[in-house]
Amino acid sequence: MQNSKKPMEFASKNQVNGKDAKAPFKVMVVDDEEEIHTITSFVLNGFTYMGRELQFLNAYSGEEAKKLIVENPDTALILLDVIMEDDDSGLQVAKYIRDEIKNRYVRIVLRTGQPGYFPEKEIIAEFDINDYKEKTELTATKLFTLTYSSIRSYEALVNEHKAKNELANINKNLEQIVLDKTAEIKEQHNAMMQQSRRAAMAEMLGMIAHQWRQPLSTISAIAGNVSIALALDEFEQDNVADSMTKISDHAKKLSHTIDSFRSYFKPGTQKEDILISTVIGDTLSLLQHATEQSNISIEYSYDNSITLNIYRNELLQVFLNIVKNAQEELADASIDNRIITITEEKGESEHRITIKDNAGGIDEECLAKIFEPYFSTKSKNGAGLGLYMCKSIIEDYLNGEIVAFNKNGEACFEIMLPIK
Repeated sequence: MQNSKKPMEFASKNQVNGKDAKAPFKVMVVDDEEEIHTITSFVLNGFTYMGRELQFLNAYSGEEAKKLIVENPDTALILLDVIMEDDDSGLQVAKYIRDEIKNRYVRIVLRTGQPGYFPEKEIIAEFDINDYKEKTELTATKLFTLTYSSIRSYEALVNEHKAKNELANINKNLEQIVLDKTAEIKEQHNAMMQQSRRAAMAEMLGMIAHQWRQPLSTISAIAGNVSIALALDEFEQDNVADSMTKISDHAKKLSHTIDSFRSYFKPGTQKEDILISTVIGDTLSLLQHATEQSNISIEYSYDNSITLNIYRNELLQVFLNIVKNAQEELADASIDNRIITITEEKGESEHRITIKDNAGGIDEECLAKIFEPYFSTKSKNGAGLGLYMCKSIIEDYLNGEIVAFNKNGEACFEIMLPIK
């Protein structure tokens, strides 16, 4: 028969005494016989698992059970009668829980007084229930054992679900952390790139100022000679034409220098097909005055320079940094025959450019740190970014490799660029 009594809830001793306690496990008893509810609560009185007691929820029909499970989705165990208001009420409750509200965690144990009416094999195969018991076989000990194993299974499922959610959140947070850190590193990298370019610009401006002095002085002298010739009425058309040609040549040289300077400090946005020898030639042209002032000879040789699809200005920056460092080391070296040697070698899969100087090599303690940011062997004026940016450009922008080593007392830098 159907009973409309409200669900009974048994409070734990800790709750009664007003003490803090872990939330109890909810056990729902679904049966239209009052006696079953009473016996179940009596047998399981004092039951605990992992320090948590039981809270009983009572339903006397299939419809009450459906409503109660919606209100209490964290129910751990349902002891479910089969025949109540209808012959298959319990089965309809199980189907509702699994298929409609998609609760896969609550453990469902069918209890029936008429086992032959619903054969166990068919029920287990068709419905997603966890156990099937006859009411007569559920002694106090077996009911206790059944409850213990069911709640342990429920707790394991819930903990697994929590762990998966926590792992998903960790992965999501980790992904965001990686993205944020990557953006931060990229921002720092760009800042160092700009800092390196500004430092190089200051040096280049000084070198260009020196390079311009001689051609400007020559232009001034030629113009002065032409003015004197006009004043003394010694004007000769051939001489003036020759003077104008010389002025034009020097002006072109100045224009080329400033064009190279502007090109260098304009970041490359696209790769272009260019001869490596052209980039090296631009490097030596920009540093010509500095090397000449330091009495440095440049030896540049190649059997067959190669055209690569590269960021021209970035590679130019690499060559400028390395050759400028060599020039500064040689300028301070106490030797007479100062030489910077540049060679190109074409391999099967890579093109190798070697730049070396005879200033005495690199301190062995510095070799391991030479490409680190803000590490400098220059006591006062070094920002420590030049070689770091060289490595970054070669590896990140040009997909190549750069190494530094000493050989026969010479500092050597080798740059390997992929041919394809």
